[in-house]
Amino acid sequence: MTRILAPLALGLTFAATPGTADAGVRKGDQDRAYEARQKSNLMALHQIESMVVPRLREEGATYLRGSAMLEPDRPVYRMRFQQQTKVFVIEIDARNGREIGRTGR
Repeated sequence: MTRILAPLALGLTFAATPGTADAGVRKGDQDRAYEARQKSNLMALHQIESMVVPRLREEGATYLRGSAMLEPDRPVYRMRFQQQTKVFVIEIDARNGREIGRTGR
C-alpha cells in the first residue's frame, strides 16, 4: 500500500508547487491600470463610462463593454457600442477622458 501512496504523494507535491519563475515579470493591462490609477495618472473606467455612455445612449447606441489598452505612451480605453446592427468602437484617452477616435461606424 505504501508503494502506491509514496509516488502519488510525491507527484501531488510537484503538481501543487506553482511556477514562479516569471510571475513577477509579466504585467497585464489591469495591473498597469491599477498602478497608474494609484498614481492618479489615469481616470478609472467607471469615470469614463459615466461621461461617455449617457451621451451615446441619447444617440441610440447600446453600451456593450469597455477594456483598457494601456501602453505607456498611449493609455486608451476602448469602449464597444452597438447601434441597430452595427458595432463600433470608441477610443478614449485614459488621462483626460477625451475621445480619440471611432471605428466601425
